[in-house]
Amino acid sequence: DNWAHLYMIDVVKGKVKHQITKGEWVVRRVLKVDEPNQTIYFTASGVNPDEDPYHVHYYKIGFDGKNMVSLTPQDGNHSAVFNHDYTMLIDKYSKVNEAPITMVTAINKDNTITSQEVAHADISKIKDAGWVAPEIFVAPGRDGKTPMWGIIQRPTNFDPNKKYPIVE
Repeated sequence: DNWAHLYMIDVVKGKVKHQITKGEWVVRRVLKVDEPNQTIYFTASGVNPDEDPYHVHYYKIGFDGKNMVSLTPQDGNHSAVFNHDYTMLIDKYSKVNEAPITMVTAINKDNTITSQEVAHADISKIKDAGWVAPEIFVAPGRDGKTPMWGIIQRPTNFDPNKKYPIVE
């Protein structure tokens, strides 16, 4: 379907049995295939409509393509580590203009998640030293519809009356 998705394949017949994940987003990486529980853990980008499509989130889904659960629903780019049986994870996430946050998440048997923040980085010293966070922007692509996401990183001594080179 021109998106990077997961499919169940009949290896004997060499044919697709069914598509597991669907949508205008991409699967980035398969983390674990839990055959006894018929569950796949994976990362994906672009699932959340009003969020930067480059942000990586963690998910689980059944082999049948049902019950997809976002394990990291917070807006941001996530990096997580699971325990041995994938019932808990430690997740650090951030955006280019916000400090990192670390969460501990329990994955419950009913497919709900329970998360607790355990750390929130303090970036006050870097801000006090003059650092200004990049500006996130969204602009229409050449087709006039497709949202193009990016950031603007201005020099620390930015003067709006001056002209600056652009790195794209």
